[in-house]
Amino acid sequence: MTNMIVPFLPWTWLLARAPWHILPAQLIGGFLWAGYNLANFNLLLSLSTEEQRPRYTAVHQIALTLATAGGAALGGLIVEEWGYLPVFALSGFGRLAAGLFFMFSAKPDHSASQSKKPKNQEELRANHPHFPGRR
Repeated sequence: MTNMIVPFLPWTWLLARAPWHILPAQLIGGFLWAGYNLANFNLLLSLSTEEQRPRYTAVHQIALTLATAGGAALGGLIVEEWGYLPVFALSGFGRLAAGLFFMFSAKPDHSASQSKKPKNQEELRANHPHFPGRR
């Protein structure tokens, strides 16, 4: 859900006429980004096997870092050339395009995760090293 709401956050900045107008957008954005990051990481975990997770997580973090740095650099160039309003408009459209792409392309396989779930507390205690009361 947050995947399709986050793209509208930059457009709220287009409506700001005073500095305090940004506060509600930032408050809502904090909750939306928390949900987005949680869902994104859970999707990454569900799409990878245990053996692939370290590599997938590392590649994900590298891609995220490069995208963050590249977006900031590109945004700076756009602000320098055309001002702030085009940056927020383009950011929203870019996020919307990425959200639509992921919504239609990334489908987790829930069958693998369902088979690994413990059936009862005893099985959970036996298989989890940090579970309280493990023997």
